[in-house]
Amino acid sequence: MIHSISSNNPSFREVQFDKGLNVVIAKRKETSGVKKTTNSTGKSTLIAIINFCLGSNSTKSSLNVEELFGWNFTMDITLLGNRVQVTREIDNPSKFFIDGDTGKWVIEPDFDEETKKRFVSLDKWKQILGLAFFDLPQQANGISIRSLLSYFLRSGNVAYSKPLKFYSAQADNIAHVYSTFFVGLDHRYANKWCELDQQNKALKAIDAAAKVGVYETQGELEARKVELEEELKRSRKILKDFKVHEKYKEIQDKANQLTDELHHLANKNISENQKLRHYENAVSEEKPPEKSNLEAVYNEIGLVFPDLVKYTLKEASVFHNQIIKNRANFLNAEIVRIKNDIAQRRESIKTLTDKRASCMEILKTHGALEEYSRLQEENTKIKEKHEKILNKIEDIRYKSKKLKEIKSSKLELDKDATIDYEEKRELWEKAIKLFNESAKALYGVAGEFVIDISEKGYRFKVDIPGGRGGGIGKMKIFCYDLMVICMQKILKRNIDFLVHDSTIYEGVDERQIAHAIEQGAEKASEYNFQYIMAINSDMVPYNDFHADFNFDNYIKLKLSDEDVSGSLLGIRF
Repeated sequence: MIHSISSNNPSFREVQFDKGLNVVIAKRKETSGVKKTTNSTGKSTLIAIINFCLGSNSTKSSLNVEELFGWNFTMDITLLGNRVQVTREIDNPSKFFIDGDTGKWVIEPDFDEETKKRFVSLDKWKQILGLAFFDLPQQANGISIRSLLSYFLRSGNVAYSKPLKFYSAQADNIAHVYSTFFVGLDHRYANKWCELDQQNKALKAIDAAAKVGVYETQGELEARKVELEEELKRSRKILKDFKVHEKYKEIQDKANQLTDELHHLANKNISENQKLRHYENAVSEEKPPEKSNLEAVYNEIGLVFPDLVKYTLKEASVFHNQIIKNRANFLNAEIVRIKNDIAQRRESIKTLTDKRASCMEILKTHGALEEYSRLQEENTKIKEKHEKILNKIEDIRYKSKKLKEIKSSKLELDKDATIDYEEKRELWEKAIKLFNESAKALYGVAGEFVIDISEKGYRFKVDIPGGRGGGIGKMKIFCYDLMVICMQKILKRNIDFLVHDSTIYEGVDERQIAHAIEQGAEKASEYNFQYIMAINSDMVPYNDFHADFNFDNYIKLKLSDEDVSGSLLGIRF
C-alpha cells in the first residue's frame, strides 16, 4: 500500500492515501476559457512521481527538467509486511535511499558514507519490487517488474490506447505473455511461444536471403558443389606439383639475354657468309688485262701525254699483274678471317644454346613465386565459392530441420499449455467473470474477455458488445485493469494499488464515468486494494452517482489553477 508522497521542497503538496478509492481532483477557475485545461495543476505529475519512486526510467521521465534539480521525492509504502520510506533524487536517480525496517528483505541495502543513509541501486530496487509485489525471481522468463508495473501505473496517452498493452507499439505476443501472467496461467508457455515466433522470423529471413542468390534449391546447390569440388581437386594438384625456384626470375632474364645474344650471332654469321661468297666469287673471277688492250691504252696515253709516259709497256704489265696479285692475296686473307670468325661464332652459338637449354629446362620444371601466388589466389577463390555453397546448403538443411523442430515444439507446447489451461480453469473463469461484471455495471451488458489457446499460442481479446468510439475504448481498459488488480489479490500477490490518470475518462459519457468510479471503489473495498484516480473537476458526474455514494469523501488532494500555490509542485515551469 502507498501511504503518502512527499518531497524535500516545502512548496510541494504532500498527499496521504488510504485503502480503497483515493481521488486527486484538479479544479479550475470559473473564468478559465473553454479550451483551458488543468494539466498544469500536477495530476499527471503525481503519477510520474509515483512511477519515479518505483524505478521508472529517469531520463525519459517528465520530472527530468532543470527546474527540479535539487528536488527529491519520498514514497511511504508497505513492502514485504513492513512500512518503509523510499527517497529518490532528481539529480542522483541511480540510488534509492531507504528508511525503515528491511529485516524481511532478501537484498540488504548498502550504506552511503557521505549521507550516512542506507540505499539500494536501481537494479536491486527492481529486484526487491519484483519479489515484494509478485514474488518474481530475477530471471522471470520474459517478463520484467517495470513492464508489470506499467499495467498498474499507465503513464501518458499511449498507455490508454489498448487494454492489453501499456504502449501502442508493444508486440501482441509480448502483451499476451503479461495477460497470461495476470490471470494465473503459466506465462512460461506464452513466453516460449514468443521465442518460437522469433526463431520462425529468423528462418524466414534466411529463406529471403537464400532467394537473393543464383542457386535457390538444394538440388541446384548440390550440382554446383560437385562442379566446384572438381575444380578444387585440379587446383590442389597443380599447387602440389608446382616447384618454386628461388632464382626463377633471374634465370628467366638470363634465358632471354642468351636468346638475344644467339640472335645477334646468327644474324652476324648470315651477313658474314654473304660477304664470304662475294669475296670467293671475286677471287675466282679476278684476271690480268689483255696485252693488246694494255698496248692500246698506252698508245693513247703516249699521244696525249708524250712527255709523261716514261714506263715501258713491259713495266706497266708487271705493275698490273702485281696489283691483281695483291688484291687476290687480300681477298684470300679476308676469306680466311671471315671463315675463322664464322667458326668461332658457331662455337659460341653452340655454347650459348647449351646454356639457354639448361635455363629453359629449369624454367620448364619450376615456376616463379609470383606464379605460385597467383595459383594460390585462384585456389582460394574456388575454396570460397565452395564454402559459400556449403553454407547455403547447410542453411537450407538447418531451416528445414528447425521448421520441423518448431512445429514439433509448438505441438508439444500446445499440449502442455492446454493441460495448464484446463487445470487453472477456475482462475481464468474468475477473470472473465470480473471483466463481465465491470462491463455490465457500466453498460448493462456483459463484456467479452476471451482467452483462446492453439498451436499459435495464447490469444486474448477484450470487447464490450455494441460499444464503439473513444469512450468505449477507454472503458475497455478500465474493465481490464480492474480485473487485473482483482486477480492479483485472488492469486495472493502483494501488488495492492491501481493508478489511473484522468485520460481514462476522456470522451466517456458522464453516466459511465459515475459507474466506473463506483465500480473502482466497490472492487477496491471488496479485494482490499487502493484505486488512486486523478480527475478534472468538470468531469465529475455528481448527478449520476447513486444516492449512497459520496464522491467527495474519497478526495485526498485538491489541486487548483487559481494560483501557483494550488498546484502539486507549487511552481510552474
